Amino acid sequence: MTEISSENVRAFLVGQYADQIRGKGFDPAVLPDDFDFLLKGVIDSLGVLQMVGELEKKFQIELDMSSLDPEQLTVLGPLSQYVAEAAGRDGKGGARTTREHPESGLHVRPGCRGMIISYQTSGVFLWELTHKLGSVRRDLAELKASDLIGNPIEELAKNGYQFNRGAGKTEDLLSLAAGPFGSLLKSCANPSAIVVHHSYGENASLGRESKDQDLMSRATYFPALLLRQFDLDHVPYFGSFASGCTGFLSLVATGAGLLGSTDAPPVVCLTADVRPEGMWFDARREKILTSDAASGFLMGREKKGFQVLGVNYYSTGRRLVPLVEIVKRTVHMTRELADRVGAGKQLGEAVLHYPNIFPQAWDMVSGYLKVSAERHILDQLAERAHCLSSDSVISLGKLHSGNENRLHVVVNFGSGLHLGVCILKEVKAHALAN
Repeated sequence: MTEISSENVRAFLVGQYADQIRGKGFDPAVLPDDFDFLLKGVIDSLGVLQMVGELEKKFQIELDMSSLDPEQLTVLGPLSQYVAEAAGRDGKGGARTTREHPESGLHVRPGCRGMIISYQTSGVFLWELTHKLGSVRRDLAELKASDLIGNPIEELAKNGYQFNRGAGKTEDLLSLAAGPFGSLLKSCANPSAIVVHHSYGENASLGRESKDQDLMSRATYFPALLLRQFDLDHVPYFGSFASGCTGFLSLVATGAGLLGSTDAPPVVCLTADVRPEGMWFDARREKILTSDAASGFLMGREKKGFQVLGVNYYSTGRRLVPLVEIVKRTVHMTRELADRVGAGKQLGEAVLHYPNIFPQAWDMVSGYLKVSAERHILDQLAERAHCLSSDSVISLGKLHSGNENRLHVVVNFGSGLHLGVCILKEVKAHALAN
């Protein structure tokens, strides 16, 4: 096989994207090595995955991006050099595959690791998973006609979206959340604490007057309003929104930290979001379509539903993160957490729950982890779109089968950027789903 040089790779990349490069006002013939395809707008996050696929097809190699700095994944010079080195790594022109890595296959550079929290010996369980979607179902054409989405219909359809769910005229955040919250209170009338998360910061405080200059009267926090609606008082509550759509893992980590003794009442965990007024239901750059939704569950020491084995959580303050890096980190963090909680050998048989975004990225993750299609879960992406932090609650509630010890891996991604993985183990008592 002809030796692959960095010049060969560079020439291929420049030729492949020449029109887009010119369209952004740059000359393909004189690009510097530090030219970043992503930051210069030549490709978007999904385009990074396509770029990797094109490189693999052209040079007949499998790239795992194992030693490339995540911030250089889309930079012309370093990427060209990496591909050339990877192609000759085994002396036969083929790149080293993930199977050849002794530990987790995909690696991250030092200092970029996630935080692992293990609950193996803590006896932490979650159950009674319940949710409610906005009552109005719209297809893409209706959303576009009502100026509720910014993307062209075709762009969202490419990602598998067909419908979304929005709050009706008589619904608001409180009424949407009241359904799951009331259901949980029927099972636990006197919780030890309540934890609430919002993916939109605007939902954390409601109904304040913009001209009101009184400091304390502006503190109209959502949990307090919800408690008053249910005539519930003297219950500690906690709220968050900065972790965005990784809210399920925020609830799990916070709820687990609040649990008391084995006979203490459970903690109620709730996430709820309604599209803020004046915003679209979709994200232009990421091509994500969202829905209004609320969901919740109970956490406690009683052995039922799912046992929480551990969480692996990563955050960064960078403005843009390539999807290839998200794929890489998800695989690494999943394997790392599975090894830490003693579930590494069972990973191939686990059920993987992904958020209803970036389907191409999660296909790559399942491929690296060798997870079969029937265990690769994007629950009703076409029908209900991305329900923000409720995605995980909805799919877990549906897929608890009472199969003792079956593993579930929950992946959360939130803009900001946050990336998290949680490993759960089924126990026999069935989790509620609606």
